Amino acid sequence: MDYSRFTVEDFVLDRKFRKWVLSPDTETNMFWKKGLEKHTKRLKTLKEAKAIVLQQPKADYGWNDENEDKLWLSIQQGMHQQPEKETKVISLHATATLQNRTLHKAHRKWHYHQAGRVAAAVLLVLCAGLAYYFGLRSMQQAVELLPVTHINRETSLGKKERFHLPDGSFIVLNAGSAVKYLAYFSDTLRQIEIT
Repeated sequence: MDYSRFTVEDFVLDRKFRKWVLSPDTETNMFWKKGLEKHTKRLKTLKEAKAIVLQQPKADYGWNDENEDKLWLSIQQGMHQQPEKETKVISLHATATLQNRTLHKAHRKWHYHQAGRVAAAVLLVLCAGLAYYFGLRSMQQAVELLPVTHINRETSLGKKERFHLPDGSFIVLNAGSAVKYLAYFSDTLRQIEIT
């Protein structure tokens, strides 16, 4: 990286420079020493940047067994505590807010869409049931309104005859026999007179 055009702010933000200032080692010392020999005019800029880095508060992100035990203890305690009131999570990033709003609208649309499908299915089943009920009733009424007509069949002597009844069954009449039945059978009654 070319440090010849770096400003004070650039050095403060540079990770390599901060590492050299806060925890120097032989490798980083050698690197910056060579850089100063090439660019002696940058000494004042480097001193200002070093002063700023040293003035910044140090964040200790060290991790040890004691920190881990404390964390597990707080997690276990938090699992058994009930929140006093419902907390609402508010995202601070614009992208997350917009994405959350889009998902919320899609979720709401899904409910209306699903409710419409369920209502249509219920309506379809209800209409089919009503059509079946009224269709069956009208068929029964139509059968009841039909005039009661009898069919008579006879066979002459020396002849057999076979024929089908209105329900699909068949009869074989021997010679000299006669049968009398209704032209339409009902679901519950099937009257046949044989002579």
